[in-house]
Amino acid sequence: MIVDTLVSSRKARRRSRPKKKVLEFRLILLILLVIVFFLSGIGLHLYLRHRAQKLTLQKEDLLLTNEILSKKIARLKSDPLAYEDVARQKYGLIKADERLIIFEKK
Repeated sequence: MIVDTLVSSRKARRRSRPKKKVLEFRLILLILLVIVFFLSGIGLHLYLRHRAQKLTLQKEDLLLTNEILSKKIARLKSDPLAYEDVARQKYGLIKADERLIIFEKK
């Protein structure tokens, strides 16, 4: 009976050892696959594609801003009233026969 118990406990240990080795092997294999994935260039490719999309959106935004500013510049160059509006709003300039009334914000 004691011999059977010892034999069965040894068999149980032998069964658990291969499972542990299989888990270690799978873990090592997973780590190697991750390393190969990033070193092979796939990870770099995905990162660069994401970065390119981000830069494309930023470029489109800058082109739109540039277009808006170009229209403002063209309007200021050609329309004296637009120039006067900027001078009045931004710098608070008034004509000789005008009065400036400033209301306090509450």
